[in-house]
Amino acid sequence: MRTAYAKRTVTAMIIPADVQELDYSPPTHAFKMVPSSLGMASYAPIPDPAEIEHAAKVLNAGEKVAILIGQGARGARAEVEKAADLLGAGVAKALLGKDALADDLPYVTGSIGLLGTRPSYELMQDCDTLLVVGSSFPYTQFMPGLDQARAVQIDIDPYMIGLRYPFEVNLVGDAAATLKALLPHLKRKKHGSWRKKIEKDTVRWWEVMERRAAVEADPINPEYVVHALDALLPSNVMLAADSGSAANWYARHLRMRGNMRGSLSGTLATMGPGVPYVIGAKFAHPDRPAIALVGGRGDADERPGRAHHRSEVLAGVQDPRLIVAVLNNQDLNQVTWEMRAMSGAPQFLPSQALPDVPYADFARSIGLEGVRVEKPSDVEPAWHRALGGGTSFRHRLPHRPGRATDPAACQPRPDRGRGTVDHQGRQRPGINDQAGHQGEGAGDAPRTEPRWRDGRRGGTTGTMTWHTKPGPDPASDSVEAAAYIVPTDAPEADGTLAWDSTTLILARVRSADTVGLGYTYGAAGTAHVIDQELAHVVTGRCAWDVPAANEAMSRAVRITGRPGLVAGAISAVDMALWDLKARLLGLPLTRLLGASTKDVPVYGSGGFTTYDDQQQDRQLRGWVEDQGIPRVKIKIGESWGRAEPRDRDRVAKARRSIGDDSELYVDANGAYTRKQAISVAGQLEDQGVTWFEEPVSSDDLEGLAQIRAATAIDVAAGEYGYTLPYFWHMIRAGSVDCLQADATRCGGITVWLRAAALAQAAGLEISGHCAPQVHAHAAAAVPNTRHLEWFHDHVRIETLLFDGVLDSEGGTICPGASDAAGHGLAFRHRAGEPFRVQ
Repeated sequence: MRTAYAKRTVTAMIIPADVQELDYSPPTHAFKMVPSSLGMASYAPIPDPAEIEHAAKVLNAGEKVAILIGQGARGARAEVEKAADLLGAGVAKALLGKDALADDLPYVTGSIGLLGTRPSYELMQDCDTLLVVGSSFPYTQFMPGLDQARAVQIDIDPYMIGLRYPFEVNLVGDAAATLKALLPHLKRKKHGSWRKKIEKDTVRWWEVMERRAAVEADPINPEYVVHALDALLPSNVMLAADSGSAANWYARHLRMRGNMRGSLSGTLATMGPGVPYVIGAKFAHPDRPAIALVGGRGDADERPGRAHHRSEVLAGVQDPRLIVAVLNNQDLNQVTWEMRAMSGAPQFLPSQALPDVPYADFARSIGLEGVRVEKPSDVEPAWHRALGGGTSFRHRLPHRPGRATDPAACQPRPDRGRGTVDHQGRQRPGINDQAGHQGEGAGDAPRTEPRWRDGRRGGTTGTMTWHTKPGPDPASDSVEAAAYIVPTDAPEADGTLAWDSTTLILARVRSADTVGLGYTYGAAGTAHVIDQELAHVVTGRCAWDVPAANEAMSRAVRITGRPGLVAGAISAVDMALWDLKARLLGLPLTRLLGASTKDVPVYGSGGFTTYDDQQQDRQLRGWVEDQGIPRVKIKIGESWGRAEPRDRDRVAKARRSIGDDSELYVDANGAYTRKQAISVAGQLEDQGVTWFEEPVSSDDLEGLAQIRAATAIDVAAGEYGYTLPYFWHMIRAGSVDCLQADATRCGGITVWLRAAALAQAAGLEISGHCAPQVHAHAAAAVPNTRHLEWFHDHVRIETLLFDGVLDSEGGTICPGASDAAGHGLAFRHRAGEPFRVQ
């Protein structure tokens, strides 16, 4: 035992059977007699003072400090809290260190890794300095980029130093003693935006967990089972969990506080450790309650063989509460989700279904108390009964096996099953004290979080079993937005507006560790709309049902007003949801939508009225000669149509730049009057112009129809359509030869596809306005797509801020050709940081 304690390793002691049968006699002072002493000795090594000072310099230099702790920090709670306070840091915890620091501290982001929390992931992705204390956390992909952060490690085991990350300073020493030596050298940092963001993200995460727990499932949502337990846990409870789906809910729903202890298989590889762990904990601390969460990996068949051991454990204990909660899903749950998410293997029920073992009945047969719970309204009473006092029992809890546990997998539908429905379509378990709060307006946020009753007293020992049923539907865990203002590369203007920057608003929707990206262009306040008006509408919804989420967002902003930046916000989130769905399925978005064509034509767009002749010529030749794009567009209508001579001159020069074999388009942005536009159209025909975009305001449907009747050039409009009826009115008025629609404005891909269907029904083609990367997959899905606008500003910004952008070489783009999931874009956070404003 001393060897195991001193070297922190597994130690085996083998006593032959014949020796065990011998009568005991004390050792004597004689040959081959080796006596030993009693008691345990400990030590607390401290690193060299010079190394302590070096570590302090690294930590003091950081502006965004993150701390990662493991089980080695368990005896250094006060020191870790002090360090986090001085450094303004957030603290993430490896699973074995879950009980090393309380979760009710506002800067503690929770678990990290595959079963970790979003704020822990963001903490690591955004930090510039990392302090690791007593952890051998092995999953480097969840830590900062290798060239992102300066790092310091503290560990008592020299073998673990520098093993997982390129640490700049490695301190070999006891966690508490080393931190005590380090603290006087740390300079206090102001708790600014970094710390505030950590705390805000953490609060939002727990809100998401409450919403996920409130999602209805048939018969019971396992997340609700564990989340309900969280508020009832005694402050000195000992917890253990199996290496199945139970480990997910243990990691994400149970908050450590007070003197709680908890453990599970550190590598999540040991099958069924929950029961033996909790029995060992009860032997070590007979005065404390103990709870094991077991099941969810297909090892439920082992439970009956272990159940009878508990009667032995209970004999003579000071606190008889020993509870085993079996999440009986009759499925190889964790294993099947790993196969489905990582290997793409479909669910094969004959090989994955398990027999329904009557655990509660078995418990009663051996003298324990057993209870089967089959409906949500019985969950909390069952926990109260288990924790309230009395005999030992086994509680059988049927729950839903399809509750996805893997980050790339899924969560149950929020819109199926029993329970009350709020005005945004979310369901909550049918428990009397969880009645939904109805706001006065359609835009009010409902109260979706369950209100858990307080019940932290009592003393019943027992075992509980939950039963679940399949339902492999994912949920959107969170929505966030950011705004980036990117200056133009030169002054730009069209006929009615001038600008020197373009604002991109990025939306991110997360389901477990899968993130969908969407974006729009508009005012920076669009990000605020996403955060305040839309995030709560989408969070907790089924990630499969994107149109339902789109409709819910539209209804939620009835009072706020849908057109303008609100429509842009809906569009960005909708695109992120489509991207998320495709990524969850591991499919390119064009394959999810169903491709109608492989190649989507594009046209070069720019030719701003602020360009001189050389700039315009260089840009147009670049598209036609260098990239092989056979169609280009320039802006006309300068100064609200008051510079017709220059308009005509620029069109003529554009024709000379691109030659006779390329198509020439023009865009007046509504600058002309009706008569003026008809006159200009005649001159454009002489230059072979084939596309006249917004000759008058797109609101003037009658005027557009008049111009269309007067010229052979195709008249196009529709970029300012914020709702589907807008396009219907434009088509019905006969205003356009080709309908334009902008997925970043009209309501996202969902509404863009509907607009394309309206156009096709009227015998028209559709063209995607601007933002070519997000239009590409949708455009490939409809047979009446004419082309996409390869807009200079947006192409430049998308190339700057995203990896995975499509190439326009030859005048077409091929969405989905790389087989990248979703729309294939990955945001470059470092590239975007200098431009971020919100």
